[in-house]
Amino acid sequence: MWPFESRRDVVRAGRDRVEYWAATGAGFALKGSRALGASEGSRAAQLATALGGLLAEAGSASESASTACAADVVLESAWLPVVLLDTGRELWRPAQVEALLRHRLARVYDERGDAVAGWELSIDHRAGDAQGLGFGLSPLVKSAVVSAVAASGCTMTSIQPAVQWGRQRHRQRREGWWVWLEQDRAIVSHLEAGRMTAMNPAAALPSDHATCLAMLRIERLRLGIEKDDVGGVVAGWQQDFELTPQSGLAWSGLEAQAAAARGSVASAMPTRSAA
Repeated sequence: MWPFESRRDVVRAGRDRVEYWAATGAGFALKGSRALGASEGSRAAQLATALGGLLAEAGSASESASTACAADVVLESAWLPVVLLDTGRELWRPAQVEALLRHRLARVYDERGDAVAGWELSIDHRAGDAQGLGFGLSPLVKSAVVSAVAASGCTMTSIQPAVQWGRQRHRQRREGWWVWLEQDRAIVSHLEAGRMTAMNPAAALPSDHATCLAMLRIERLRLGIEKDDVGGVVAGWQQDFELTPQSGLAWSGLEAQAAAARGSVASAMPTRSAA
C-alpha cells in the first residue's frame, strides 16, 4: 500500500513533534522541527497544523534554492500502529491475515468516529510463515497529512510506517535484537533469518546502555526467547546516549554525522507484502 522508498528527504512525524530531514551523501541532516502543541481540535488536527507550518518553511527554503520541496512522510507508531501477528502456519489467505490484523487493532484503537473497520491496512506476511507484520492507518491521520502537504506546496512522495522504513535501512542485521527508537517509545524486535519473530511495540525508551541491556533481558524472558543473545543493534535518528563495546550493542544512526561514522548502509526492498 505504501511504497518503501528511502533516498529522498524525510518528514518524520512522532507523538511530540514533526521534523524535516534533508538527505545528504552521509545520511540525513535535521533542517527544522515543529512541536505538536496543545492547540484546539483533535490530535490529527494538531498534526496537520504542525506539518503545515514545517512544510511551509521547507517549501520557502526550497524555492530560494530553486529546487522543489519533495519528501517521504514517515509516521511513527503513535500515528501508524504496528502489530506483530502470530498467524501460526494455518492462515494462508490474505483475507484471513487481514481479518486478524483488523481485530488486533480494534482491540486497542477502535474509537467512535474513527473505527478501525475504515482503516487502511498493509501486511508483510508470506503464506506459511508463523508471524507477519501488520500496519494500520486511520483515514483521519492520512487526511491530516495529505491536506497539510497539499496546502504547503510541497510534494509528498510516499507515506510510510517509520519502523518499516527504518528497517529497510538496516537490512544487514538479520539475527538477534533490533531496537528502533521513536520519540515516545522503543520498538524492540527479535530477528531470525531477517524476519521479525517477536516484538514489543511500546517499550520504554532506554536512557543508557545499562537500561538498554536490562530492557532486552526483560524482553527475552517476556517473549520466551531461550537464547541469551542480549546484544544487538539500536537504531534511530540521533544518538542520545553512548553504547560501550562491552555492552554488545551497536548504534546505527540516521543523522548525517552518525551515518558517516558507521559507514553507508545498503538499502533493500522489503519482502513482498501479501496485502
